[in-house]
Amino acid sequence: MRWRFVLCWLCVSNVCFYSLSREEIMKTSSYFQSNLFTIQDVVRKQSVTNSDTLLVKAILLSAIGTKTNDNKVIREAISLLEQYVKKEKNAFAVAYLAMNYALVARYDNNASIKTQYSQKAIRTFREAVEQDKKEWYIRFLRGNVLFEFPEFFGVMPTVKEDFFYLEDLVKKGELKDPSILVSVYYFLGEIYKLDKKISQALSYWQKCVEIADKEGMVNEDVEKAKKRIELFSD
Repeated sequence: MRWRFVLCWLCVSNVCFYSLSREEIMKTSSYFQSNLFTIQDVVRKQSVTNSDTLLVKAILLSAIGTKTNDNKVIREAISLLEQYVKKEKNAFAVAYLAMNYALVARYDNNASIKTQYSQKAIRTFREAVEQDKKEWYIRFLRGNVLFEFPEFFGVMPTVKEDFFYLEDLVKKGELKDPSILVSVYYFLGEIYKLDKKISQALSYWQKCVEIADKEGMVNEDVEKAKKRIELFSD
């Protein structure tokens, strides 16, 4: 299961208003791309003095848990996020809580816990989207996470809904950041591959690679798209 957290330029949402802006939350999320020692140093210096700093610490702990596969740290992040969402209406925080539930499911070896936390992740992502149905970043996060869930959870229709929603925003010119577009096109290719529509899949993977080449970008999605093109081209 892969986890991608992209720091990019963002427009201001006119749907919901949060104490921490989308830009600030995603700036904190960029620490997922930092090395472990850098994140740990930031956490040591981070004082929890209000709801905003509590949320920041929870996201940083999520980053540490992801890098170390440490469920103890992830559960600490969950505890902070659960405290936060009880006090604050913030769909982003609910989405990060859902992501951390999915991380517990990923790293725990107990089959019952894996199932329990996977189901909690699905429900909590649904709550996040219901709080802010037009927020593209929450859809992007949910689609990324749920795409890796086993088939028996039946979440692929939700994944498709999220990425088709993102594609519609791209077509309308409302979503333009290249770092987001390459991932959206890669996943759309994967969706069409699963539906055995290889020609459509190839067109999306090619879009992914074209944008990456133009922007000089290299990431996991781009490399996988290149391999898909090589494998499925005539």
